[in-house]
Amino acid sequence: MRRVTSIIRRAAPTSVPILISGETGTGKRFLARTIHELSPRHGQPFVLLDSSKTRGVRPANSVRFSILNRPIKPHGWLERSLERAKRGTLVIVETSEMNTELQAQLLPILDERERRPPFDKTHASLDIRVLALSSVPWEKTVSEGVLLKELYYRLKVFSIELPPLRKRLEDLSFLAEWFIRHFAQRTQTLPRLVDSECLDALRAYPWPGNVTELRGVIQAALIRSHGPRLILGDLPPEIATWKRGTRI
Repeated sequence: MRRVTSIIRRAAPTSVPILISGETGTGKRFLARTIHELSPRHGQPFVLLDSSKTRGVRPANSVRFSILNRPIKPHGWLERSLERAKRGTLVIVETSEMNTELQAQLLPILDERERRPPFDKTHASLDIRVLALSSVPWEKTVSEGVLLKELYYRLKVFSIELPPLRKRLEDLSFLAEWFIRHFAQRTQTLPRLVDSECLDALRAYPWPGNVTELRGVIQAALIRSHGPRLILGDLPPEIATWKRGTRI
């Protein structure tokens, strides 16, 4: 994760696009949110654009698009997402699932965003940071023709590949504590500590569901817990029975 941390530190303060890939549940959205929060845009909109919603959708007839103020073929859903993300961050979830017509519409938007000077009257509309997520390796999506190579090369300024949680167990303690603070804030309760025996079991478990599974486990453990610490008994049985790399 040192490389990922290094890229985040260098790229987060900028406005360049970033490609984020990794298995399902590895925390791509969590990382995108972190990049947004560490950037100068942290007080601006953070918009998730779910590409799966574009399956089978074809753009409407040519109309004037407010973002570029020139005729192209927009889809209202895409236009609304861009409008909502002004001055903020737009996260394209599973980018290759977006149909190719809509992918093509992003090309001039990315180009104009780079070319338009800050003092231009339409700069606010184009001032959007784009983060693109994929559970499939980017090269595979391009070679199979589901992701336009023209879009790929425009987005590929920085690339981050998130390893599965089982291969970065050094992050587990940090992630568990982050989720504990997150849920404590939502429920307006004091955050709990994690007992060492509980942490051993968490580190031993193989985490087939990655960070998404860890989030659910921590949430369930907090509901079960009655003390100031999460203990082994607060974990689901299928996880509590793991210890030191083997199942008890």
